[in-house]
Amino acid sequence: GINLEAKIYYDRTGTVAEGRYSSVLVIHPHPKLGGTFDNPVVVEMALSMVEEGGLGMCLNMRGVGRSGGSSSWKGDNEVKDVIAAVKYLKERNDVGSVYLVGYSFGACVAATAMLSLGDLVNGFSLLS
Repeated sequence: GINLEAKIYYDRTGTVAEGRYSSVLVIHPHPKLGGTFDNPVVVEMALSMVEEGGLGMCLNMRGVGRSGGSSSWKGDNEVKDVIAAVKYLKERNDVGSVYLVGYSFGACVAATAMLSLGDLVNGFSLLS
């Protein structure tokens, strides 16, 4: 039961194929070292999906911004945040495929989350 803060970007004027967006969830660098969903690389990755007619979601993991809880050094709890965010996207009526992008520490968290997500995620990319 932790509330997580997120930003969702999408082009509301475009048409959506079959009424469902392809989406990307972008995971930020280490929270204890200043990583947030406002990181320029994180935002650019989300906006690149919007440019392709999809939906981009940037998540503040626990302990960052207005997200509850506290961050960890190892990322165990942050993996739970990513899994919860993917499940949120899959429950939306306007979301079809979900892709995961992790940047820096976010890449480690995303890779670990992929071990539990299976078919919920259609693909992933890990940056630096």
